[in-house]
Amino acid sequence: MFMLTASMMTGISAIDAEHRELVEMINILAAAERQRQSDEVTAALERFRLELEAHFQREEAYLEIVRYPGLAAHMAHHAETLSRLQDIQQDRAARTDLLTDTAMICFDELLRAVLKQDLEVVNWEADSRLLRK
Repeated sequence: MFMLTASMMTGISAIDAEHRELVEMINILAAAERQRQSDEVTAALERFRLELEAHFQREEAYLEIVRYPGLAAHMAHHAETLSRLQDIQQDRAARTDLLTDTAMICFDELLRAVLKQDLEVVNWEADSRLLRK
């Protein structure tokens, strides 16, 4: 079972709640993989992709509001992440025998990288508050 640790939390309640929801979707994907349910793996992966895309859109809107200077790079990372996820989906579609490791890849390779980028935003916000004092 995948879970967010304290070090993965941003401290922004709405974003952390969305990250927990994404982790829960990965856990559903992992359960489908363990049960070797190919159709459910495909469906869970698509639900994860759709929610991740929606999360990115909400996050980018927030970053625009706070005028995050690294917005362009952050958006590029989002695009790369979605592209990688689409590659994973295409690989799964081409090889239905791939019923393991997809959840692990989604958590370790994709979501951890997303969380790392988000923590950079949190650090920028903290630094900005200090400079305003």
